[in-house]
Amino acid sequence: MYPRKHSADFLFLLIIFGFFAVLAFSTVVLGAGFYRSAVSNSQKLASVDMAAGYIAEKLRQTDETGSFSVEEFGDSQALALRSQYNGETFITWIYTWDDTLRELFVREDADINPEMGTALADISRLLVTPISDSLYKLQAENNDGDRTELYISPRALY
Repeated sequence: MYPRKHSADFLFLLIIFGFFAVLAFSTVVLGAGFYRSAVSNSQKLASVDMAAGYIAEKLRQTDETGSFSVEEFGDSQALALRSQYNGETFITWIYTWDDTLRELFVREDADINPEMGTALADISRLLVTPISDSLYKLQAENNDGDRTELYISPRALY
C-alpha cells in the first residue's frame, strides 16, 4: 500500500516554495536598484571628469603664446582660446551657462551671447585659477556637488 499523503505536507512545501520565490524576487529587485544607483553615480562623476579632460585637450590644441586667457563671459568666468585661420582670428569660448558647460567658436569680432554655445555636459560651475605664470588650476563642478580639479601648464607659457 501507498503511504497516505497529508495536506499539511503539500501546504508546507507550498509555503517553502513561496518563501524562496519572494527571496529570489527581492534579491533581483534590490540588485537592480543598486546597479541603477551605481551607474547613475558613475555617469555623474564621468561627466565632471570628461569636462575637465575636454577642456585640457582644447587647451593643448591651442597651445600658442597669447592664445589662452581667462575672461568674463555672460555672468561667469570663461576660457577664451584664440586661433588664426586664413588670416582671421577666431575665439573658442568655453564657459558655463544655464548649468551646462558650453563651447562657442566664433570670429573675434562677432556679436555673441551665452545661449549661443553648444551644450557639452551638465556642469554648473567652472573656475580657472592662475597658480603661477605657467600653471593654472581648473575646477569643474556639477549640480550634485561632484567636482574635479585639474592642473594645466600650457607649454607656450614657459
